[in-house]
This record gives sequence, structure tokens and C-alpha cells, in this order.
Amino acid sequence: RSIGLLGYLRLQLRRHEVVEAKPDAKHWDLRLADKWPELDEFCRSFDMGGLDDRAHRHVPFVVILSQRMEAWRAAHGGRAPKSMAEKNDFKASVKAASRYFADELNFQEAVSNSYMAYADSAVGYEVAEMAAGARKNPPTNADASNFSFLVAALGDFIENEGNGKYGPLAGPLPDMTSVRSS
Repeated sequence: RSIGLLGYLRLQLRRHEVVEAKPDAKHWDLRLADKWPELDEFCRSFDMGGLDDRAHRHVPFVVILSQRMEAWRAAHGGRAPKSMAEKNDFKASVKAASRYFADELNFQEAVSNSYMAYADSAVGYEVAEMAAGARKNPPTNADASNFSFLVAALGDFIENEGNGKYGPLAGPLPDMTSVRSS
């Protein structure tokens, strides 16, 4: 005869962080959707209509995308393309801005990388939440892992340098067709 069974088990482990070390798909973080002032000034310094054909073929595609996005926003109430149809229309407007599309590699690069003009490169909510938590409760003892300190440092960077939404830039830049003086 049995009245019941009671069991009690308690496991006690130190904190264990799991880091997914596989990088995401390779993409360039140019922050064209929210340009910093120096990049904006550089992009505005090009008068695309006043350039001869040779110079027009060597304008960096970042400048082309920036200027086309400004024109798009002016025509669409200040907003970036959202739907697939709008994104295709934006891509078509980039292509239409070329003079001889088959000969202008920079415009071909701009068309193939047109998503960069409207892609948001802000950190995801998971990272932002984790970094904010690490800022509120920073690691203080010797038992804290390197990961805890790195997350706290990332939170400081996002808050102080990233305007509250951007992490550090990855660093690599895409190859662009241009001349050295551009």
C-alpha cells in the first residue's frame, strides 16, 4: 500500500552563457538609412547632373543610393520604401538615374545593393534588452565571465556612441567602382 511519493531535487550551477559564434550572412553595414553627418555631407557634395560621363561612371554607389533615397523620401512623404512593390520601384529609380546602365558598373552595384538605402541596422530588441540589463546591473565580481563584461561594454557603447540604437560598425566595406579622388 502506498500513500504517495515526494521527491526533492536541487541543482546548483554557476551561470553558463552560450554564444552562437556562427556569423550571420555577410552584409555590409553602411548605415545609409540613418547616415552620420560626415557621410551625409560627402553624399550631398556630388552634383550628379553636372558630371561628365566619365565622372558619372565613377561615383561610389553609396552616393547614388543616398541621393536616390533622398529623392524617394521627398516624393513619398519622408518615408522609405516598405512593400516589395515600393522596393522594386526604388530599385527601378536607381537604374533609371544612370545614363548608360550597361556601361556604368557603379549603378549596377547600386541596383544590386539597393536594400542598403532602407535597411535598418539598429541592434535587435534581444540585444538591446540584454545590453540594457547589463548596464543596470553591471558585473562587479571576479566570478563574472568575460561575456558579462562584454555585454555591459556593448550596452555602454549603444547608449553613449550609438544614439541608443546602434552597435559598433563591423568594419569591412564593399568594393566600389570609383576613382581615387571620390
